[in-house]
Amino acid sequence: MALYPGCTFVSLVLYFCRGESTLGHIGAKTTKIFWEKMNEDWMTKTNKAQWKRISQRCKFLWNLSNCIGSLDGKHIHIEKLPNTGSSNFNYKTYHSIVLLVCCDADGLFTMIETGYAGRNRDGGIFRASAMKYWLTRKELDIPSPAKLHHDENVGKFQYYFVSDEAFPLSTYLMSPYPRRNLNTTQRIFNYRLSRGRKTIECTFGMMTEKFQVLSTAIRCHDVG
Repeated sequence: MALYPGCTFVSLVLYFCRGESTLGHIGAKTTKIFWEKMNEDWMTKTNKAQWKRISQRCKFLWNLSNCIGSLDGKHIHIEKLPNTGSSNFNYKTYHSIVLLVCCDADGLFTMIETGYAGRNRDGGIFRASAMKYWLTRKELDIPSPAKLHHDENVGKFQYYFVSDEAFPLSTYLMSPYPRRNLNTTQRIFNYRLSRGRKTIECTFGMMTEKFQVLSTAIRCHDVG
């Protein structure tokens, strides 16, 4: 589908002189084949040594100890799917499919999960996700808790992902304090957390800029 990074769905229709529905079916089938053939090479399961390298980069770049990446969801704009009613109509007032992803400190995806209806909120999507399922069952080979840098306490701290306030706080997911009645320590914590969390926002921006088909409503239907 993507002949060059800046192509959009409309430009492909004009370039190939084919109908939108035809290109939509071709695009859906092609991307499915790409995923089935290439995901094991390009989206391999992260091992313990790789998680530790990500944690070191987060500490170096964003001053966050034991952080192993950022987590967030992105609404991918789509044309309304047949017989779906308002299930994909989101709070931004357009139809979408939600992409739930984790990325490392340098903006590279480490885990992805998609297919959720746009009307759902990020927190609810995460609670129903396979990502949370494997995290809670400790099946992702995340390192054992370790002591934080410059920590005066003796105890060890869990490795974690950073997220925004839409996600639930847990031992493996760090979200900010509510934005009201904050003391100085809490404001500093939120600032540090936002430095690490902005990585996922930059990653989404780079993805959209690279594949501009994501900037407009995608006209592909699920091929099963």
